[in-house]
Parts: sequence; structure tokens; C-alpha cells
Amino acid sequence: MDAGAIYLQDALPLASDGNHLARCKKLTPIGASLLLETIRRLKQGTLRPQEQDEAQATLAPILKRRWVDGLAPVRGRDRKACARFRSWPGSYTYLAGKLLKVHRATLISSEFAGSPGEIVRAHADAFWVRTSSGVIALEEVQLENKKRLPAAEFIKGARIKAGDRLG
Repeated sequence: MDAGAIYLQDALPLASDGNHLARCKKLTPIGASLLLETIRRLKQGTLRPQEQDEAQATLAPILKRRWVDGLAPVRGRDRKACARFRSWPGSYTYLAGKLLKVHRATLISSEFAGSPGEIVRAHADAFWVRTSSGVIALEEVQLENKKRLPAAEFIKGARIKAGDRLG
């Protein structure tokens, strides 16, 4: 829970791509600057806490790895879904009974026929998987006990094709 007094704060608009790593690169210098300013003002005795509106406090649940079962709705959760694919805690599914970690994925607006979990397209730089409400492009994956690969390389070695299933 985000609660308690606020000493210093700053704001950064969120990019619509939901990229957690890019956001961290922007937030790191801001956080460092705020920390130094906090210490400076504490030493001077000029820092005063400000009460925050507890109604605006947000719950921060424990992060867990998430299984990509192809059934989760995509629309309306774009940022959350993309963020999960790009860093810890990450997402995973199964391919032919083996664990498949998803390191990078993009939400695709196109509609394709197929059932959730079905690979609807496998092309040069990604393979697309149908969900219950859209399609995601898996761009970087890692098969169990193998190295992390861009989808283009993974497709060649794993011989992924449209019609195959994940989950």
C-alpha cells in the first residue's frame, strides 16, 4: 500500500508503450535527484512532511510470474500486459510440453481467426498468438534450458508454424 507522509515527489507522464525498462531509465535519475535533495533538506532542517490523501493510495501487490494461457483479455489492459512481457516478473507458457518464457511481446490490433492459444502467424520477426480478445506478437522468447532468442531465430530452430498451439 502506498500510504503515509510525502517528503518530496516528482511526476513523469507514462508512455503508452508500457515499457518498464525504458520507464526505469527515466525514473532512476529523478529518484537519485530527489534522494539527494531529501538528504540535503533533512540536514538543513527545512524538510517538512506533507500528508497525502489516503483515498488516493494504491495497492502494490506482490509480483508473480504469469502464465500466458492465451485466454486473458488483451484490450483495456495494454500497459499491464506489455509491462509483464518486458522484465521481471515476466510471463511464460508452454510449447510442446516445454516451458516457454516470453521476454518481449507486442499487442497487435489485427483480428485473426483461431482459438485462444493458437499461433495464427509465424513470419520473419515474430509469431502471433490468438487470445480471447486479440492477438499478441511474441518477439523474444526462451525455451526451457535454451538461450534467449529473437523470435526470428527461434522460429527457424523450433519450426513454429501457424496452427501450432501454446499452453
